[in-house]
Amino acid sequence: MEVQLIVNIILGIASFLAVFFFNRIFTTLDKLQDSLQEQCSLREVENKELREKMEENSKKTHDELMQLAVSLPRDYVTKNDLDKIITVINDRFDRFEKKIDHITESSHNRR
Repeated sequence: MEVQLIVNIILGIASFLAVFFFNRIFTTLDKLQDSLQEQCSLREVENKELREKMEENSKKTHDELMQLAVSLPRDYVTKNDLDKIITVINDRFDRFEKKIDHITESSHNRR
């Protein structure tokens, strides 16, 4: 019976140590899980704030682009319009030069 008693004591101590270590492991896992959930919650809040900032910046950029689109026809001239204006100005200068040439020829002929 003494051998049985020693085996029972050894198994009891081994069982106690196993339960103790499993308890420590599960407690540590619970703490890690709580920490992870807390970090995930913080990340969600940060992501939400970043998403809101991105949406705000996107709206500002959209508004600026819309203002630019509206101001382009008012503030800038298209290439075709510029070409037409230059052609008209050149035609007027050509007519002006012809008139000046005609006047100078007339004045030379009179002398």
